[in-house]
Amino acid sequence: QTSPHPILLCSIDGEAIEANPAFYALSGLMPDRVRGARIETLGASFPVERLESFAVRSLSEGSSISGLESVLEDRDGNRRPVEISLRAFRGNGKALVLYQATDKAPERRLEQQVASFSDTLDLMVDQRVRQLTSGRQALGDLLNDADVALASFGPAGVTVRWNRARERLTAWSRAEGTDFATAVDALALDDDRAMAFARWFWSGSTEPFITSHVGYRKRILWRRAESPEPGATDRRALIGVPLPLPRPVEPGGDGLAVSFDL
Repeated sequence: QTSPHPILLCSIDGEAIEANPAFYALSGLMPDRVRGARIETLGASFPVERLESFAVRSLSEGSSISGLESVLEDRDGNRRPVEISLRAFRGNGKALVLYQATDKAPERRLEQQVASFSDTLDLMVDQRVRQLTSGRQALGDLLNDADVALASFGPAGVTVRWNRARERLTAWSRAEGTDFATAVDALALDDDRAMAFARWFWSGSTEPFITSHVGYRKRILWRRAESPEPGATDRRALIGVPLPLPRPVEPGGDGLAVSFDL
């Protein structure tokens, strides 16, 4: 009588015996129309006639059965999703079955709200990803078009990435290799300067390094940077900025160590 869920007590052969107040409140039916009526006449208010086989099974197994989805029609004609639970038993010399309907409408509304929120969140994430991707692409184009050589290397000297300006300013092309040794070879330094450049790059020095290139009629000021993130793929970066040649560079003067900041 106090249950908030609509409950209907029937004989197992389909005669309605009694219902609780929650059933009458939901269906809008009067007790005298329910008591003694065939369950088929209850119509959409409590369509349990199709559950007869489950009632027989419950009686034979002596157990309750739950999780049966159905739809009830309330007194205003609104269809409400419910979950039916039933238990068949013997009482007063006859087989009876007790049906209970649990209203799933609030749960369904919550699921719809969650789904709607999830869709909105997905859309927001997609838009943000597009913005970030667009920004990253624009930044990549800017770095490629700038007259600054950029390259990054992993712990073992494997090249992780480089920009187009690096190819313009040096003879280092993608087809020639993807490691730090190839990058140094592309600078066309003599052996001593090449070794000095490599030692400088892999050291902890914060000073810049300048290389002069006769064939290209330019000098390049190099800086190095390390990734602060432990385990990062890009462990060290090489940044090269071209400098004007104030005077012709004599052969053999292909490297200058400097101790000033720009």
